[in-house]
Amino acid sequence: MKKETGGRIVSLDLLRCLAMMMIIVLHFLGKGDHLTELTDPAPMKAADVTAWVLECLCLVAVDLYMLLSGYLLTGSRFRPTRLFSLWAQVWLFSVLVGFGGICFGLVPQEKITVNFLLTLLLPVSMDQYWFMTAYVCLFLLLPLLLPGLERLDRKQMYFTVGALLFFFCILKSVLPVRLEADGIGYDALWYVCMFVLGACFRKFPPRLFTNRLHCLLLYFGGCALCFAEMMVLHAVYLHTGRFGLLLKVSAEYNHLFLVMASIGLFGCFLGDPERRGQSRISGKAAEWIAFLSAHTLGVYLLHENISVRYVWQELFCPAGNAAGPGRLLAGVLAAVVCLFVLGICADLIRELLQKGLGRLADLCPPGRRIRELGKRMDEWFRKETA
Repeated sequence: MKKETGGRIVSLDLLRCLAMMMIIVLHFLGKGDHLTELTDPAPMKAADVTAWVLECLCLVAVDLYMLLSGYLLTGSRFRPTRLFSLWAQVWLFSVLVGFGGICFGLVPQEKITVNFLLTLLLPVSMDQYWFMTAYVCLFLLLPLLLPGLERLDRKQMYFTVGALLFFFCILKSVLPVRLEADGIGYDALWYVCMFVLGACFRKFPPRLFTNRLHCLLLYFGGCALCFAEMMVLHAVYLHTGRFGLLLKVSAEYNHLFLVMASIGLFGCFLGDPERRGQSRISGKAAEWIAFLSAHTLGVYLLHENISVRYVWQELFCPAGNAAGPGRLLAGVLAAVVCLFVLGICADLIRELLQKGLGRLADLCPPGRRIRELGKRMDEWFRKETA
């Protein structure tokens, strides 16, 4: 496999930053008790509707990250050392933020159990960050996925994408029942589906991406349909008591409406693939966007640590929506700005610490042997495949 040369795609770096901000919004609303239950018969207030609209606009964030992985990793070479580095990044955040939260009294004493401590020490295996667990599973499959995807022609790729979306997206979106195998988008299987879709966009760019207005309409249309389906099912439930299990089905990452919306926003930022090297963003602005994009994972690992996961929301807005939509929007904006900046700074500190620990490890024979082993493993996958 030949790796594509050239610089970064600045517009996709910017999209990655936006997607992380959307994830902060999702966690602020969902874990800050700002989304009213759709089974509640009480009429929704303006702040309740505002919260659900924001939720629908931001739900594409996770699918966007998955699409970005497929698009950017297609044509690249698998490197085991990248997996080890990623695992170290997750582990450092888990341990430092987790035990820091315990030391500062952010975790109630009764919650500090053996399982809690194991979750901090084994964050991937204990599914502390579900997205990272899914990503690690996907990453381990890359030696199989990348060569296979590279060999598919257009018809084969379209069939593969269509089949995956039919079984794991379209069926659950149209049938009025819950499917036993539906992981609602919180698993490695859905990551593989979106990864393959992103790879398809890289190899065979759709004509849609040449028109940013159409992409933007697809994004807002998908979000509007997501919101409309929830409100319709909410009304049906209140009148009949039926479909209680399906009230939030359109808000699940593997629902067709959200896939449509994520494709639209992805295409809006990517633009015409034939002109992706002609970004309007250049110079220092492009450098800053690339810098921030490289550290966005730290934003997620910081605010989603189990020691602080349900703590920070109250700092920006009290639980519930009694304060009104203006106060809610102000809280969302403050949370996004503060957590994004703190997460970037935290990841910079983590990076310095990780490099320092690496240098210390190089001073002792076992550390040097481990580094050499990593280089040899990278060499195993460096061979060109026919």
